[in-house]
Amino acid sequence: YLGCGVRRSSVDLAFMVDCTGSMEQYVNSTSRNVNGIVQQIKAKEHSHVNVALVLYRDVTCDVNRYTLPFTKDLDEVTRFMNQNCRCFKFINYYWT
Repeated sequence: YLGCGVRRSSVDLAFMVDCTGSMEQYVNSTSRNVNGIVQQIKAKEHSHVNVALVLYRDVTCDVNRYTLPFTKDLDEVTRFMNQNCRCFKFINYYWT
């Protein structure tokens, strides 16, 4: 409750993030934008926000998809993106 009978709501928000090599230059700004979106929802809606992430990477990476289940911890969301959105291996494919 926020007082005066106003009830705090809860929002579940999932992001799917392209972490392939072509998106390397946008990874840091994407992380900041995810945090900014969550902060705006919290401030405007007086809501608890649970965030989940699905990160997909190039098929040449050892692991090409990571999933973070819903969490309220934005620091965990940022760490998860920074740790798992970094592969950027390239392989030349030759068409015959």
